[in-house]
Amino acid sequence: MARNYNEIGLMGRLVVEPEVKKITASGKEASVLNFSIAVDRTKEITDFIDCVAWNKTADFISAYFGKGDLILVRGSLCTRQYVHNDQKRKATEVKVEEAFFAGGKNKGGNAAISHPYTEDYGEVCDMDGEQCEAVTPY
Repeated sequence: MARNYNEIGLMGRLVVEPEVKKITASGKEASVLNFSIAVDRTKEITDFIDCVAWNKTADFISAYFGKGDLILVRGSLCTRQYVHNDQKRKATEVKVEEAFFAGGKNKGGNAAISHPYTEDYGEVCDMDGEQCEAVTPY
């Protein structure tokens, strides 16, 4: 039996300064971060990829990354439909499940990649990737 597979990993630079929004749904507060990363497809072509991160992942990105910073994200490709000015629209974006440091601002060097937070496993890790403490997702 064939299985579906939806996982995407992208590395690029944050297009704007990340700004988390707090929303309330079903009586629970959540953090959401909508952002775009610029990913070079070739030397001449750059794609601007829309992303969304929730809760601890959103807070982490907002706290540790800024405009122009190199970031590596892993997640899944999602589509959603909405109505804007009485017109049906469709958006495709990456639902970010993990975010990783991938280098400094506007530096093209080969910085070591580390990830201090992963929402999938609900643990906070130090820079060496060792578990420090468990966290409870929202």
